[in-house]
Formats: sequence, C-alpha cells, structure tokens
Amino acid sequence: TKRKRIVLTARDVWLRCLMKVSGCAEAEARAIVAEHPSMAELCAAYANPLLDAKKATNLLADLKRAPGKTSSVSCGASGARRVGPKLSERMYKIFCPHAEPTGPLI
Repeated sequence: TKRKRIVLTARDVWLRCLMKVSGCAEAEARAIVAEHPSMAELCAAYANPLLDAKKATNLLADLKRAPGKTSSVSCGASGARRVGPKLSERMYKIFCPHAEPTGPLI
C-alpha cells in the first residue's frame, strides 16, 4: 500500500524536539516555538550577555500557552497558563551547554 508522506518543516521538527523533553506537552512546545522559532534562536537568547543565570533559567517561565482542547481546569480570566519555572529550568539545562550542572536533567 502507498502511504502519504508527510513533509515536515524545520519548525515542525523543532516543535517535536521540544515535545521529547519530559514535561513539555504540545501546548508548552507551541508557546516556546512562537517565541523562539528555532533551536538557534533559543540558544542565542540564552547566550545574551545581559542575562544572568537566574534570568536565563526563567527565560521561558512566563510564556503563555494555549489551553488544551480537553482541559477542564479554569485558567483565570486570560484563559492561558504559563510554561512555568520548572520546565523553563529544564529547557535551560538542556539547551544551554555552558550552564553549571545543578542536578539531574529529568
């Protein structure tokens, strides 16, 4: 049988890469991709000399993610939840190679 081949864009591959990180669902990954469309852009943001380690660690924490289709949890008036500090720190440890190791990645 012939299967239809799906053509993925670089953005799609980046999205899927982010979703492989523990705790990063599609909604969080889409929020990150909207702000940092490629791995190079995220790494460049982490490399910004104006960011200290604490600011870099929380770079993604306040990004708003879209509520899930099946979510029944109230997300406040704005209807959007944040990516959060835990996932932001995990992404920093993974995508910032010069970061000091402070414990396990997962």
